[in-house]
Amino acid sequence: METILFYNAVDRINDNRKALKALFDYLGTIDSCISIASFRSGEKQFCRPEFVSAPENKVRISEVRHPLVNNCVENDIELRNKSLIVTGSNMAGKTTFIKTIGINAILSQYH
Repeated sequence: METILFYNAVDRINDNRKALKALFDYLGTIDSCISIASFRSGEKQFCRPEFVSAPENKVRISEVRHPLVNNCVENDIELRNKSLIVTGSNMAGKTTFIKTIGINAILSQYH
């Protein structure tokens, strides 16, 4: 009996594969939005980005900080129609800086 029930469940999952994938995607979106809202409710220092239509590619971020690093150093960055190479010695904060930009770019879009 257990074998029949197992294969019946497998068949039902296969028959509803598209609907289940859509449900998982939807739940993932809701979960990420809840996580960001929860983070922001406890975070006192965040801002809303200003997205502007401009003829040039430009990124300007002032006093950006990593949201998970306590007492971190705030940084500024401005790029206009160019890219950036981050160099420095080991353990100087290159990866943390790049992650800071990425995390803030993602979190800033949920407003």
